[in-house]
Amino acid sequence: MTPTIHPTLAADKWGRARALSCALDEGFEPLMVQVMGLPNLNGMSHNFHMALGALGLVKPFDWMKWDVPALTKEMVPTLDDDTAWRHVTRVVRSERFFEGNFDAHIRNGSLTALLRHLYILRCTENGRPLNFPMFSDGSVEPGLRLVGFSQGTIGHTTGRHEVCAQPDCSRWSVELEVHNGLRQYWCSDNWHYVQGAEELFILQSWSHRKSRRTRPTRK
Repeated sequence: MTPTIHPTLAADKWGRARALSCALDEGFEPLMVQVMGLPNLNGMSHNFHMALGALGLVKPFDWMKWDVPALTKEMVPTLDDDTAWRHVTRVVRSERFFEGNFDAHIRNGSLTALLRHLYILRCTENGRPLNFPMFSDGSVEPGLRLVGFSQGTIGHTTGRHEVCAQPDCSRWSVELEVHNGLRQYWCSDNWHYVQGAEELFILQSWSHRKSRRTRPTRK
């Protein structure tokens, strides 16, 4: 069953696609109904299929004569934008001729990873979403609300950020003021900012990571 996506996040094309990609990594659902062989219109895979098209990632080209190895999760980080969307197109279009191909790329995590890779290529710079409110001195706009995957408000941004302290992570750790005025650094690896809403959304229930680095109290 497709997870409940916050209406603000669902209305954002990249936000919806990223949220569905994360949900599919947590729990696979087939594109086609197994008994009837028809699309499961309420399933996550079908909605993800539609989200890829809504982003314009499925474009005309002669994919049947494209002599490039099949998509794997391991190759995703090395792909440039032009090669990436061609892989998306080939996976989506080939489902008409090779039923189960789309599901196979969901199961092995290659297509969901590719969607998130394309987001990084097109919508971020040095780990920061291009539409993320930021001042000329490098500080994050304070007061942005962070909304949890399955809960309400977690906290609000204070304006401070730094590089995440977790290994192999190039994203930001953004300082939040949470309950009782406590301040903590949270890795923004799987957050999504919806421009104009002044809200950040956690896309996975388990993937957000608190930075262990603490800032000393000012005297």
